Amino acid sequence: MGRKTVYNNITSEEKLKQCNPDNLQIAKEFIEYKDSEGKSNKTLEVYKNAVNIICVFFLDKCGNKSIEKISKRDIIQFLNWLQNDLKVSSSRIAFMRSALSGVCDYIENIMEVEGFRNVVLKIKAPPKSPVREKTVIDEEQMNNILQFYINKEDYLTVISLALAISSGLRKSELLEIKMDFFSDENIKGKFYVTSPIKVKGRGKNPKAIKYIMKDIIDKYLEMWIKYRKDNGINDEYLLANKNGRLNVKQLDYMATKISKDFNMNFYWHGCGRHYTATELYKKGNDINKIKVILGHKDISTSQIYLDVDEADELEGLNI
Repeated sequence: MGRKTVYNNITSEEKLKQCNPDNLQIAKEFIEYKDSEGKSNKTLEVYKNAVNIICVFFLDKCGNKSIEKISKRDIIQFLNWLQNDLKVSSSRIAFMRSALSGVCDYIENIMEVEGFRNVVLKIKAPPKSPVREKTVIDEEQMNNILQFYINKEDYLTVISLALAISSGLRKSELLEIKMDFFSDENIKGKFYVTSPIKVKGRGKNPKAIKYIMKDIIDKYLEMWIKYRKDNGINDEYLLANKNGRLNVKQLDYMATKISKDFNMNFYWHGCGRHYTATELYKKGNDINKIKVILGHKDISTSQIYLDVDEADELEGLNI
């Protein structure tokens, strides 16, 4: 199913008008600073919402004082407010803590307010915990799902799943893959290597090269190419029908169908990327190589996608 996250809307226009003008100005300058760094418009909107929430917190809980006067106690209260009053997820709290730290970095290093020090990261964020039931799919289950749709001759669902598990691509990135990426000249070792495609984040016009595991997708790709030829699908993009390239809503519909057919909560970002990372890791691949496949800068992000328990981790230990 489509993955939806609910954010608490506490930053009404009326509320913001009551906020300390100095804090609103700092927030405005911070967003302009992020814009100058080349952040995407979507990222800027996320930051804008975050700093508005910070301004409202100082209004409601800190006597509307300036952010320049922030203390460790304020930071602790802020995290508690997010967790207990607003009931936001632990991941959201971690982001809000990071956003507050970014604002404080701006005050310290760009505004150069005398005596100000950013101490936000000295206060630990609550441990991350899932806010939705996590669906973990192993190799046998995935093969059963693929075979189910092969038997139904639903080859569009088959190739969509095969692309997801062979690449670890995000949902929106699946739609960027073109047919000509699967030519012989794009084969490097065990991968089809794409041209730069549009990806999440990474500035105003984010693009990156992606890697698709040849051994996993080839079987399903052959079926899909035959189906496309038989049904007159000529679009340049891999995921397409007679009407043209698929869109995000159609992938969401597909995920809902998979969820109903297999009585699970299937969503592309979690199930696909988790599956890819976990299966690669179980096969003995180094996390640094998995990081490249997933397009992460840091292995700590990639580790989030590993669905392995302690027994799996201890397998093969020499004693």
